[in-house]
Amino acid sequence: MADKPFMEYGLVVVEFDKEMIDSKSESELFPSQEILMNFGDQLWTVSGYDDVPEEIYQIPEVREYFQSLHRAYPGWLALLNFETHNNLGILFCLLPTAPQRAPDGRLRFNMAELDQVLNFDVRACSRLVDAGLVSRELISRQCYNLRQLLGLN
Repeated sequence: MADKPFMEYGLVVVEFDKEMIDSKSESELFPSQEILMNFGDQLWTVSGYDDVPEEIYQIPEVREYFQSLHRAYPGWLALLNFETHNNLGILFCLLPTAPQRAPDGRLRFNMAELDQVLNFDVRACSRLVDAGLVSRELISRQCYNLRQLLGLN
C-alpha cells in the first residue's frame, strides 16, 4: 500500500526536536500535553538529525528518549497512526536491539522484542480503555493496522 499524503489521513503532526531529545527532561517528555488526545491520529517526527546517516531508530539518544517516554507513559502507542509506515521508526526505537537493514534492503528486527513491547503497551491500553480514555475499537484497529504494516496478517 502506498502512503497517502498526511493530510488525507487527518493526522496531527507532532515534532520532537534534537534539543528536546538531548535535554531528556522527564517533565517535558512530550512537546505539549495537548498531544495526549487525538488517539490514533498522530504522526510523530524527529528533527535535527538530518546530518546523521543512521535511521532514527539507530541513534542511541533518540532510542533512549522514546524508551524513557514509553516507561513514563505506557500506552502512548495508541496515539500514533499506523495506517502509514511513517510511525514505524518511532516504534522501532522501543526495541532493546536496534533494527538493521539486510543486504536485500529489508529491515531485520527481533520479533520477540517487538512482541514484548507491544504486549506491554496492550496491557497499558487496556487500562486506558477501562478508564474510558480510548475505545476498545481504536485499540483493535491500531493492532490490526500495525500487524498489516509488519506483514503479520
